[in-house]
Amino acid sequence: MNFASIDIGTNTVILLIARYESSSNKIIPIRNEYRIPRIGKGLTYEGKLLNEKILLLKKILTHFKKLADDYDCEKIFIAATQSFRTAINSREVIQSIKDELNLEIEIITGEDEAEFSFIGSIMELNSNSTALVIDIGGGSTEIFIGQKEKLLFRKSFKFGVVSLQEKFALSAQNIISKVSLVKLNEYLVNELSELKYIPRAPYITIAVAGTATTLASIKLGISTFKESEIDGIKISITELNSIVEKLSVLSYSEVLQKYGKIVEGREDLILIGSVILLNICKLLEIDEIIVSTKGLRYGYAIRKLKAKDFHSSG
Repeated sequence: MNFASIDIGTNTVILLIARYESSSNKIIPIRNEYRIPRIGKGLTYEGKLLNEKILLLKKILTHFKKLADDYDCEKIFIAATQSFRTAINSREVIQSIKDELNLEIEIITGEDEAEFSFIGSIMELNSNSTALVIDIGGGSTEIFIGQKEKLLFRKSFKFGVVSLQEKFALSAQNIISKVSLVKLNEYLVNELSELKYIPRAPYITIAVAGTATTLASIKLGISTFKESEIDGIKISITELNSIVEKLSVLSYSEVLQKYGKIVEGREDLILIGSVILLNICKLLEIDEIIVSTKGLRYGYAIRKLKAKDFHSSG
């Protein structure tokens, strides 16, 4: 059975088209697509999803639905995260999309988001391995520790690359100033301080979502998203620190010019995401991360397929 799974984040909307083999309980990816509409833009100030962003989301979902039809997908699963949890008009947006596109969107809780991201990111790990997963989103950042069938710890922080950009008014700048960077680091050190009390262990550290995959692409020197090349790439804290230093002296336009299409739509966010990741690694004494291209859209689909919860079909 072919299916589609869509993750609506604060910054990105990601589509997975895959084949589910029930006999082996395996998901075989066929196609991945992503768009960066920044759905949560202005949410910090307005408290609601902006009309222009709603229209853009509908356009993206229309395209993704056509792709799902082209691949004969029997089911379409759609999960919405922090921006929809926060926005005061999210319910009416969901109803509008259902009426116009015949697509059902589920707003998942922060706890479920952590669980689904965890399940998706470790799906290929040995069952005895313990993993620490870092998921830096547009509106939230999740940390979780567990094994293949057991989540041991999870923590959701209510900040991400988009919300921090708005909090520190960084969108008005063409480059993140040294003063702003100092303030950002101070804020993160304070907000992440409770991570100091997490027991240290020989975890396999996995980073998912746009910041991590973009950093992997920068390390490899590729300008377009290539899942087969990015998935499983290791980034040391030394390499991460070096990338942060390089990004910190570039304007947003220079970031786009230097790194190409892979940063398009997040040229003003990638430094923020990198700084979040670097602070987490320092606090948890992590020397190396493994980048996963999987994450929420995989974990959400796994849970839906196991539960045979197919009400989200389009």
